[in-house]
Amino acid sequence: MKVIPIEFKNGKGYDIKISNPEAAVQDYLNALNRAVEEYDLVRLWDSRKKCLGCDKCCRERIPLTLADVSILAEHLLPREKAEKDKALAEVIRRYCRIFVYGDIVDIHLRLTENGACPFLNEEEGMCRIYPYRPLVCQTFICCPMTKKAEQLREAVVNRGEDDLVRWWMKYAYENSIAVWFDEGDNPQIDLEDFEFESDPFIFISGYSKVKIRDVVSPNLWKLLSDK
Repeated sequence: MKVIPIEFKNGKGYDIKISNPEAAVQDYLNALNRAVEEYDLVRLWDSRKKCLGCDKCCRERIPLTLADVSILAEHLLPREKAEKDKALAEVIRRYCRIFVYGDIVDIHLRLTENGACPFLNEEEGMCRIYPYRPLVCQTFICCPMTKKAEQLREAVVNRGEDDLVRWWMKYAYENSIAVWFDEGDNPQIDLEDFEFESDPFIFISGYSKVKIRDVVSPNLWKLLSDK
């Protein structure tokens, strides 16, 4: 897995190249984090060269994947490891907000009264959980990227979001949680009618076991791995 620096009209950005068919989402995250440190990537939202001290993206919608919630539970609620499902549900209860728009369910981090991520140190503009911050945060570097790099990010985030929603709805149904979302706009979802898959997506075990080729479309995989 390689992050390749590329010059765009508005500065240096990057492309993604995958040579290993077994490459996992964690390899993708590791490569991006290395690129942030090693390459002089342009920042489009701020004049500074590094993200350090900039909190603009920490005030946007921050969607979560099932793996993100699992990782947060591991670090924020370590005493509840034995009861994994309860720990995941507790993270959602404490830190997330669930919206239902018609037949669409959206789970993202609950912002503070100042409209910031709950894990942001607002005085310093720094993330308090940086080593285990959500995937959407790790993959947003505020710099130009190729179309296939953008599609890879969208595919992984969207798949992880979908699986979090499926897990939460299954948990809410099995535990008879009557009020399972915070806000709705013409909600048209009945938990009893929801078709649950037999096994949750493996994102729940973390990103190291999730193969990228199993998440993206065949066409995108070909673009990413084409020699």
